[in-house]
Parts: sequence; C-alpha cells; structure tokens
Amino acid sequence: MTEPRAASAASWRRCQPLLWAGVWGLVFLLGLHSPRAAASTPNLHAGSPASYAAPLQVLEGLPASATVEQVAAMDAALFKPLVSSKRYAVSAASPLWLRMTLAPGGVVDGTGWLLEFPTVIVDRYELFQRDANGAWRMAVAGDFVAHVQWPADSLRPRFPLLVPSADAQDIFVRVVHRLPVNLSPVLVNAAEASRRDAVQMLWVGLQLGVLAALVFFCAQMALAYRDRTYAWYAGYLVLTVMATLCYTGVGQRYLWPHATIFASHAIVLAVMGALAFNLQFTRSIFGGVQGRNFHRMARVLMALCLAYMAASPFVQQYERMVPMFHVITLSVFAFTITCAWRAWRRGVAFGGYWLLVYVPYLACVALALAESSGLITAPWLPNETPVAGALVEGVVMMLCINAWSRLRHADTVREQAAKGHDPLTGFLNRKTFRERAARIWHAAPALERDLAIIYVTVEPADPDGLNTVETEELLARSVRLVRTITRDFDTVGRLGRNMLGIVMEGVTPGESLKARLSRLVALGLMHDADDPASMALRFTVAVGSRRSEPGDFASLDAALQALMADDGNTHRAIRFLHPPEVGGDSIPVRRFGSAPGQLE
Repeated sequence: MTEPRAASAASWRRCQPLLWAGVWGLVFLLGLHSPRAAASTPNLHAGSPASYAAPLQVLEGLPASATVEQVAAMDAALFKPLVSSKRYAVSAASPLWLRMTLAPGGVVDGTGWLLEFPTVIVDRYELFQRDANGAWRMAVAGDFVAHVQWPADSLRPRFPLLVPSADAQDIFVRVVHRLPVNLSPVLVNAAEASRRDAVQMLWVGLQLGVLAALVFFCAQMALAYRDRTYAWYAGYLVLTVMATLCYTGVGQRYLWPHATIFASHAIVLAVMGALAFNLQFTRSIFGGVQGRNFHRMARVLMALCLAYMAASPFVQQYERMVPMFHVITLSVFAFTITCAWRAWRRGVAFGGYWLLVYVPYLACVALALAESSGLITAPWLPNETPVAGALVEGVVMMLCINAWSRLRHADTVREQAAKGHDPLTGFLNRKTFRERAARIWHAAPALERDLAIIYVTVEPADPDGLNTVETEELLARSVRLVRTITRDFDTVGRLGRNMLGIVMEGVTPGESLKARLSRLVALGLMHDADDPASMALRFTVAVGSRRSEPGDFASLDAALQALMADDGNTHRAIRFLHPPEVGGDSIPVRRFGSAPGQLE
C-alpha cells in the first residue's frame, strides 16, 4: 500500500467511530419522533393533555373571492376530515378552507389554548372566529406576514382561541398559498407552546454556537494556510445557519420581524447561497483529480444558483420558479455525491468520508425541502431533523477537512522546505541563508547581543585536481564534522561549490570560539580509520562579528569573502576580521527546557 493510501486508511479508522455516531444519532432522533413513539391522540379523560391533533375539516375548490360569511353558510357535510398525510392543492385562485367546531366542555374547555400550524413556510393563514358580539374577527400569520402582525409572539403560526360560550361555535381558517401544502395543525396550551419554542431555540442555539465556532476556526485556518477551501466552507456554514433560522422561524421572530416579502425569500436565498459555496468547496477538495468537464459543470451550477438568487426577490409568481429551484438543488446534490464517489473510487483521501457524511445529511435536507414545497407528505419527519443533520454534518465534515488539510499542507511545507535547502548537505541554500543571516544581523543591535558570522571552505588536504563529483563527496563528508561545532539552533547554509556559512547568535569571537573552530580544523586533518578511501580535509575559516563590522550585512559578506581569498605568505586555517582579545568570551548553550531565544 502506498504512503497516501496508508495515511488515508489510518485517518479513516480514526474518524469512523465519530462518523457512525453521527449517523446513529440522526436515526435515534428520527426514532424518538416516529409515529409509534408519539401517541396519535392523548386520552382526554386521563387528565389535561398539553397538545393533540386539531379536529379540523377541509373544503377545497372555493374561489379566492369567497368570504367567511359565505363559507359559514354552507352545508357542514361539504367539509371533509383533514388528513395530515395528504397533499392539498392550493393556488392563488383557489385557497383552502378549514373548519373546526368549538363546543362547551369539548377539547377547548378554558382559556390559554392555541391553534398551531407547524409549517411556517406558507404565505398566509387567516383565522376567523366570532367575538362576544357575534362579529367575525380575523387574525393573520404566515410567511408573507410581518411577524409583528402575528396574533402570538411565537416561532410557529399560532392563533389564540376564544372560550366558547353556551352554544357551539365554528372557527374557519383560510390557507393562502401558491403551492400544494401538507397541514398538521395541533391544539396546544400556553405552557406546551412555550416548551416547544424553548426546545426549538435549544436546537437552534446549539447549532448556532457550534457552527459559529467552526466559522471562526475556518477563518483562522484560511488566513494561516492561505487556503480558500476553509473560506468556502465558512461561507457554506454561515448560509446554512441562515437557512436554519428561516426554517425554524427564529429569523422572522428576532432578525426581521417587520419584513414581509423578504421573510419568504430569505430561505431561498440562504439555500441557493449555501449550494454555491458548497460547489466551490467541492472544487477545492476534489478539483485536482477531476477532468476539465468537472470544473465546467461546477461553474454552470454555481452560475444557476447565483442567477436564481438574483431573480427570486423580483418574481411575484414564485410558483413558476419552484421547479427550477428543485432542479438546481437536486443537480447540486447529485453533482456533489458523484464527485465524492468518483474520488473515492480513485483512492482519493476522504472521498468515502464525504459520502458517509453527506448522503444522510442531504437526504434530511431534501426531505425537509420537499415537504415544505408540498412535493411529499412526511408527518413522521420531526422539525428538528434538518437542524440536527446540519449540526452533525458541520462538526464531522470539519474533522475530515482538517485531516485532509494536514496531509495537503504537509506536502506543501515539505516542498517549501526543499526549495530553501541544499539537497546535498541539507543546509540552507545560498539565497535563503543570506536572507536569514541579514535579518539576524540587522536585528542584533535591538536585542543588544553580539553574533558571529563564520565562512568555512572545504578542500582536500592534498589537492590533486579533484573533479566536481569528488568535490561534492568531500563536501557531503564535511557535514558531519561541521555539525560538531554548531548548536541545534544555529543557522547553517551552503554558499558555494565548497563553502559553508554559519550564524552563531549570542557568540563573541574569543578563545572559546577559536578553540571550537580549531577542533573542526583538527578533525578534518584526521583520516577515518573505518574508511580506507577517506582523505584528509582542509578547512579554512573566516570569522566576523557584529562588533568587528558594525556596518550592514553586505559589507561584512564582502569583507569575509576577501579575507578567505587573501592569505598573504602563510596559510592560516582560522582568520578573524579583527583578532579577538585573549579570554573573556563565551559560547552560550541552550539548557534543557529553555526557549530558543533564551541563551545562557
């Protein structure tokens, strides 16, 4: 198995328990809200139930001009029982009428009861009930109604019900929408309504806190690594949170309570924006292993998302654009899953993670969107499913991205390190060494410490016209000897064909440094007893310090180069720009546990 495949397999084994925990968590959440777990209708005689299904009847096919007086005068036999698992055809020209009878001693036997519609993505709910004088009173709520006009300050459309008098009273609800709807209204008391809002806010707050932390983490990683992948994912998380706020009603209640049209289009804009960022994120993850058509298709889908976002607020008859919304959404989902599947088949790291995380999450989102649009009926689907799915997806996918990023940037760091180092010696190359040495040289006065710059040339003790290959071998053998005089935090680089450079911070030229350099010269003249082919090396050392050359680094470099070339009549192995005074110097070493800048 190759090294990338082995790393991918190891990462998969580490992440697999968490991934399966997220999947089974969603299954457990669905099980808690399954029809078998939730009682259909509580026993009214066992106590005071907090909520139960509203006994509504439905009438279809009436024109938009029908008034509540006309509907109230119709025969009650025309109304059929409302079925929560049925799709009802609703359009602008033909709204849906609901009817419920309140009788003394019936289900609403006191004050504080509300009629709740769990589906907030409906244009308008209009509830009609008679007051004490017998006049019809209307209350409105819905997606196209400002939240400040709702009869109850809640996350879902709720209507307070009046206490029935001695006679039975009928209440009517007109549902105005441009798409088929699925209705599951319930009767709740005030305490149960507060509890439901608290649970919904708990889920939203949990998702908001976790995803906000992930967004800040992505921003930090994007700036640290200069990687736009984290920026795309951060944008995707932000818009996912916005879509959640719209879906749960938190946005209408707290962020834009006075908005009317925007309240209806906000979720569409958030979903399309999240899909666009998701496409960019997919391109960053899998773009390197896909063909040219992959990027073209991604650009086309992203352009469709942006075009839909730009046109949606200006289209009044939005029902004409809903099929396009479904086509774009399903296309992006299919494109993302296909890319992950192809990458996984090709052995790309984290392709399998993507499938394992995204398939359940996209299934939850698709079910929620399809039910909200009236395409399917799913009364068993809890309202918290998309919120919980986004929470699990955001956390688990972030772990996968982080593991993928470590592998990707590890290669980048190795490449950058290889660019700055000499392949033969492992020391810094000429350009990198000169830049770093100049930076240390000019920073020394501010730190109030001296430093030594040492140039070392390597030659055979008995030169006999060595070729380039033999000279390279000598230089490679000299690396071990040079390391004996340097500390682990000294800067060492290769300056030329047979020249090395050393920067020793906190060192003042003197007897201690001279003794250390003399040891290098002596070691070079010794033959290796274990290698009969070894030859003696002659080291020539030039030393300069901040005190001896207070100018810039370029002048010191020129002076050391001249010192190496000018030998006079006698060969000197160790040469100082200015001979140091006898004694008084020291070579600081780093004690165990000290920081790199703390020299003693």
